[in-house]
Amino acid sequence: MRKALFGLTIALFFAGCSTRSTRNPLLTRIDSLQRIDPDAAFNRLYEGKIKLESAEDTAFYNLLCCETYLQKPLSFQTNSLPNQLITHYKNNGTRTLLSRAYLCKSINQYKHGNYKDALANAIAAQETADKQDAYPYCRLQLTLGSINLDNGCYQLALRQFREARKAALRFDRNPTLIARCYLLESKAHKRLNHADSTVKCLKLTLPFINKTDPSTYAEILTSLGEWYFDRGDYAQSGAYLARAYPFDYTYRTAMAIGNLWQHRRNTAMAVDYWYKAANSNEHDIRISALDSLLKIKPDNTFLLQEYHRATKESPSINTDEIARLQSDFEQNALQKRAYQRISVLLLVIILLMVAAFVGRRYYINKVKRLYRNLNNVNARYVHDLEAYRWAKNEISRLEKRIADYQDDRKAPEKWNIENEMLATDCVITLHRLASRGRQAPENSRQELYQLVANHAPSLMKTLHQSHLNEKERLVCLLIRLRFIPSELSVLLGISPQNVTNMRQRLLQKLFHAQGGAKDFDERIRSL
Repeated sequence: MRKALFGLTIALFFAGCSTRSTRNPLLTRIDSLQRIDPDAAFNRLYEGKIKLESAEDTAFYNLLCCETYLQKPLSFQTNSLPNQLITHYKNNGTRTLLSRAYLCKSINQYKHGNYKDALANAIAAQETADKQDAYPYCRLQLTLGSINLDNGCYQLALRQFREARKAALRFDRNPTLIARCYLLESKAHKRLNHADSTVKCLKLTLPFINKTDPSTYAEILTSLGEWYFDRGDYAQSGAYLARAYPFDYTYRTAMAIGNLWQHRRNTAMAVDYWYKAANSNEHDIRISALDSLLKIKPDNTFLLQEYHRATKESPSINTDEIARLQSDFEQNALQKRAYQRISVLLLVIILLMVAAFVGRRYYINKVKRLYRNLNNVNARYVHDLEAYRWAKNEISRLEKRIADYQDDRKAPEKWNIENEMLATDCVITLHRLASRGRQAPENSRQELYQLVANHAPSLMKTLHQSHLNEKERLVCLLIRLRFIPSELSVLLGISPQNVTNMRQRLLQKLFHAQGGAKDFDERIRSL
C-alpha cells in the first residue's frame, strides 16, 4: 500500500513538472498587466530583469513581447518570431496560446497590408480561441473587423466589431479597449451610411475618452471632428481637431484640418497640413493628402512621383476574395457544428437502442420469472387440490358408510353439488393445464359449460341473461369453481392485472355493486 502511494506521489510530481502552463509568476503578472495597461507591460518586459528558467517561459516571454509590441504603432519586418511561437505552441502549448500566436502574426501581416494572409491567420486564431477569455477574443474580433473594414466588407466588419464590444464590456477593465470598439463600430456604420448609429457610437466613446491612450484619444476626437465637418458645423469640427492634433501619430488629423482650411478658402494653410499628412504611414491618408495636393499643384513632378509610389505600395484590396475566405470558414464551421450535432444525435440514438434492448431483455426475463412463479404456484395448487380430492373421496366413502349405518334417505352424493363439480375430470384437467402454463383449449371450455349447465342451470341462465362475452363467462365459472386468479391468467392467456380488472367490472355488471375483485368472488360463489 505504501509503495502504491509513493508511486502515485511521484507520478503526480512529474505530471506537475511537465505542465504546459508557465511557471514564472512574474510573466503571469505581466500577462494580466498587459490586458489593462499594454504600455506598462511593454516596459516591464524590456527592462531585461526577468529570469527565464525553461523553454516554456522563453516562449511565453516572446509571446508577451510580440503582443505588447504590436499594440503600439509598430510592426515586425518579418514574421519569424510569430512563426516560431506558432510552431512551439503547436507542438507543446495550449490551444489558447496558439490562438494568441496566430493573432500576433495576423496583426503584423495586417499592418503590412497583406490582408489575405492576415485574414487566414485570424481565422486560424478564431478556430483555437477561447471565447470565455474576453480580452484576447475582443482583440481577435477587432482584427477581423479591421481587415473587413479595409476591404469593403462592411456588414461583416460591423458584426465583428459588435462582438468585440460585447467582449470588451464583459472584460470591463480596459477603457481604451471599450472606446476603441465603439470607435471602430462607428466607422463601420459610417461606411454603411448609418448616420444616427455613427454618431451614437461616437458619443458612447466620450465617457472613456480621458481614460484612453493618446492614439485612441486623438482618433476619437478626429472622428468627431470629421462628423461635425460633414454636418457643416465647422467651428465644432475645428475645436475637436485642434484637441486631437498634438496626439495624432497617423496624420489623419492633419488631413482633416487641411480639408477644413480648404473649405475656409485658406489654401496655403490647407497645403501646409496636407504636406504633413503626406508623411503618414497609413496608405489611405497618404494617398488622400497627395491627391489633394495634386489638385492644387497638378504640375508638381515630385508630388506626382510620390503619388505613383504611394499607390503602387498601397495594399491590394480584393473584397470578393476576402468575403469568400470568410464565407468558406463560416461554411466549414457550420458543417463542423452540424457534424457534431449529428454525432451527438447518433450517440443518443445508439444509447436509446441499447437502453431499449436492455429494457426488453429485462422485461422478457421478468415475464419469464413471473410465469415460472405462476407455474410453481399452480403446480402446488394442483398438488394440494389432488390431495384434497383424495381426502374428499375418502370423506365421501366414510360419509356413505355412516349413512348406511344411520339409514339416511338422502344419498351422500347429493349433499353438496359444488363439491361434486370440483372433483370432476373436466375441472381437474383445467387445473393441470394451468399448472403447466397452457391455455384452456376449446373442448375443455365446452366440457366446462356442459358441466355447469348440468349441475347449476340457474347459474348458466343468469350468465346468459347478463349478455357477457366468452371470457367474462369463463371468469365467472372458473371463480365459481374455486380457480385462483393465477390459474385464470394462464388459462385465458391474459395478465393477472387484467384478471383483477375484469372481476371488478363483472361485480358492477352482474351485481350492480362497487367493490374489489374479492367482493366479486364472494358474490359469484354465493349464487
